[in-house]
Amino acid sequence: MRSSSDQVLDRLDPGMRDLVARQDMAFIATSNSGGECDARFRAGAPGFIHVLDERTLAYPEYSVAARPRRPGENPHIGILLIDIGRDLLGLHVNGTARIVDDATLRDYVGDLPVAAADGVEAGNGRRPERWVVVSVREAYVQSRAPAETYARARPWAKAKTPSGS
Repeated sequence: MRSSSDQVLDRLDPGMRDLVARQDMAFIATSNSGGECDARFRAGAPGFIHVLDERTLAYPEYSVAARPRRPGENPHIGILLIDIGRDLLGLHVNGTARIVDDATLRDYVGDLPVAAADGVEAGNGRRPERWVVVSVREAYVQSRAPAETYARARPWAKAKTPSGS
């Protein structure tokens, strides 16, 4: 997987797609036409952000209130995925978003999960009402340093060894 010092891509390379498929949380940033920003935490079972192809992602929304701020008004979106459990990397994805209802997306994408697992922002076993479909404009991997700092500062976030240390 490339780092931000290597290259900003206009698509997700295989390593980036693998990282997305493993993640169970993300931070989503949007703004309205006046530039007022909103960042939200989203979580679900690993792979809840679904890679449709190297240039397209989709993530489920379970209610009208949970959708990003008016993507028709300002479709720009940023997604940050931080892998603190394995690679200690951050993946930044910037692009444009549009809302697609569940049935319409399922007509085109056969392997979407039917219902989310219980959990924070995960739909609590409900079927998504709609999906936020993101066209990737740029994607890059952040260096290990910020994720390593997070892991060191928060020992509860580290995986324990079999000896318990």
